[in-house]
Amino acid sequence: MTLDNRSGSDALWTPFHADAHCPGRIIDGTPEQVWAQTMENETVGRDWGNPPGLNRSPTFSGYGWNRDVAGQLSLLPDGDLHPIPALVIQGLEDGVLPTGPGTGKVLYDALYKDLPPASRPNKVLVEVECASHVLQWEGCAPGCTTPHATFRKALIEWIKSGTFNGEANGPFKVDQSGMVSRA
Repeated sequence: MTLDNRSGSDALWTPFHADAHCPGRIIDGTPEQVWAQTMENETVGRDWGNPPGLNRSPTFSGYGWNRDVAGQLSLLPDGDLHPIPALVIQGLEDGVLPTGPGTGKVLYDALYKDLPPASRPNKVLVEVECASHVLQWEGCAPGCTTPHATFRKALIEWIKSGTFNGEANGPFKVDQSGMVSRA
């Protein structure tokens, strides 16, 4: 089990690069609201610590999710080929992942690389500018498209049609204005 206090929660919002070029990314009060809701749902750990307030979560190794593991996703334990379409979304300001904002690209490149082209399922990489590890809660300055809106739109389209921006395959970048380009 992993125990985190409020500072552990706040670390999720830490950008990989300087935050100056992404104004409005952290919506006032959002980190506090996320922590308050976490504590509301944490029925045991919230009474632990001095001062009280710890969040419990399962311990797992993010280091085990790497290009070698991603490259094996098309095989079941019985050795049969069962490729599954994959959508990889990452904020380019993600300061939490051990390998930084390039992690999504590394995993995307490793997916299905050993399969013959005709056997490869759809796979899409969406890299979101001015978004961190918690992009589903992030905002931006007036006139831009929020990382949350980009995440939501990408996920809904992928679930409904197996595409992103109308495409079934490829790496894409989404800028602050919501414009999509091939990466």
